[in-house]
Amino acid sequence: TTAVPAQIHQGLVWLFPGGGLEKALTAPPPPSYPKMFDGLKKYTYVRDFPIDFPILLSNICDPDHGLFAHQDSAFDMYTASLDCPFESFSSEEIDDGKGWVLETKVDSKDKLQELDRSRRDTLDPKQKKTKKKKSADASTPWATSRFHAPTHVRLNRVDKETGAVKFASLFYVCPVGVGRSRFLSAGISPLKVPRWVV
Repeated sequence: TTAVPAQIHQGLVWLFPGGGLEKALTAPPPPSYPKMFDGLKKYTYVRDFPIDFPILLSNICDPDHGLFAHQDSAFDMYTASLDCPFESFSSEEIDDGKGWVLETKVDSKDKLQELDRSRRDTLDPKQKKTKKKKSADASTPWATSRFHAPTHVRLNRVDKETGAVKFASLFYVCPVGVGRSRFLSAGISPLKVPRWVV
């Protein structure tokens, strides 16, 4: 049996199998959720999937999949389009070049669904008009996503004026074998989060 360095960070146990204690002390810290989440309700879930690690992780990072794979319109908030491009899209190295983060920010309004509605109206003008959501303005929160390589993804809805978090989904994904992944997720909100959301 070999002992490996470990720590508890924000309720998760992190192991460092890449060397002894000296190497662990100089390694980058585990990904963290911001202090602004303190005091909000957190709902956590763990699932094991028969899906390869990079496929699962790229799936989470691509919000377009949610509309089709999950039939969930909430994912449309995190997508971008020609009419509603990303407000910001940045990539940076962190922890003295030992880590990498990709962040995006976009107005959380319908994009793909709005395109779908407009096409349906063009094809069949007689059909019942669907109720359109308001276009993006100051009352529409930002939809932000953050990928902290190699395992962590965070999706937030943030108030444009106050910066307060309206909702966040956190995902930690790690490989547990060939074609198998462990999926840890959390929903963070002032309100109760339904289990299907996370």
